[in-house]
Amino acid sequence: MENSDQCRLAIRKRLRVLYYEPSTGYGGSSRCLLHWLKFIDNKRFESVVVVHFNGPAIKEIKKLDAVVVVHCLYITLLKRLSLVVKGGTVISYLVFFAEFIFNILPITIFLIILAKLKKVDLIDVNSSVITGIPAILAARILRIPCSCHLHDTRLMTKKEIYFGKMVHTFFVLTKDALRVYGDLGRDRLVLLYNGIDPEDCKMSQAVKERRLEFNIPEQDFIFGVVGRITKGKGHVEFIRAAYQLVKTRKNVSFVIVGGIVVVDKDYETLLHKMVEKLDLRNRVIFTGWRDDVKEVMSIFDVLVFPTTTFPEGFGLVCVEAMSLGKPVIASFIPGPSEIVMDGYTGFLIQPGDVDALVEKMEFLLDSKNTCNEMGIAGRQRVKELFDIRLATRKLEAVYEFIMKKGELYASGS
Repeated sequence: MENSDQCRLAIRKRLRVLYYEPSTGYGGSSRCLLHWLKFIDNKRFESVVVVHFNGPAIKEIKKLDAVVVVHCLYITLLKRLSLVVKGGTVISYLVFFAEFIFNILPITIFLIILAKLKKVDLIDVNSSVITGIPAILAARILRIPCSCHLHDTRLMTKKEIYFGKMVHTFFVLTKDALRVYGDLGRDRLVLLYNGIDPEDCKMSQAVKERRLEFNIPEQDFIFGVVGRITKGKGHVEFIRAAYQLVKTRKNVSFVIVGGIVVVDKDYETLLHKMVEKLDLRNRVIFTGWRDDVKEVMSIFDVLVFPTTTFPEGFGLVCVEAMSLGKPVIASFIPGPSEIVMDGYTGFLIQPGDVDALVEKMEFLLDSKNTCNEMGIAGRQRVKELFDIRLATRKLEAVYEFIMKKGELYASGS
């Protein structure tokens, strides 16, 4: 069995990878997949992507000539219920049973058939274990290796620990994640930083147009936040900091870039009411979801990443801002704390510390030279650590290593 598998790979010369991407295509995980697929060596790897939704990143993936994208039906309501209900209760088991029957089982069968037809060698799950169960089961049944990308840093649930035993290799985003997921076995964990293409992150020529669009005076210094509008992302703290800052500063504006999912509608309404109550209507701008985030970030003087309780996995927007030459003020949490060098490419503050945020904002407002120096240092750091080409080469090497170890699956071990 081993010899036949090795001969098959040697004759084909290309490793076939099936990527399971269950996200909506609006978040960072799907953007990471887009970046990997852009730069993976198509002479050595063939890529098949299975998706359920059609967000911006997935639309971009579909445009890649060397990638086959297949849609699979998915009942979203069941997944939302499974994430909302309290674990360990009778209701949670009933919801999981319903999801298994109507989502997990049909998708697993679909993936098995597709993997057989495409002669897939490896399945890569671009999500948490809980949302990647169909792909993990498919790989197990087919006895082919399975890898999984953990895009956040949190303790696993009992279900995830159980199904995680079927995963060959886990990719994690930070050194903190290596520690948090250490119980999975250090030999099963690979640190793989998210990356971007520095050549693709250049200052937009449409800065004046964006300022006019948002009615921001040319002389205003701009602080901006980018990310989904949801609890724990620090929007409340950002608005409070804006309120304190405008008491003594005139030429400063605050931009909030990002959209919501349906469950966050009330939170967005709360933020708008807060801006109204604090009389910040002319200072705080909500742009909504934008497909031109890099263009909008080009008008920022400083990016603020003020997450408090949201379980961030990495904070790719920090890398993008640094690549654009922007200083970053970020919360000292897993992800940003490994991206931002405190005092060198920006500042790190304790989550929720509004006074510290205001202090760093004021410092950068008063020191344009420091802003420029931090911007230059940030661009250099991105080139050295977060270039997507480096991440993709490492990903390719791990795939090939997994396949060698994956012979254990084929031999029945």
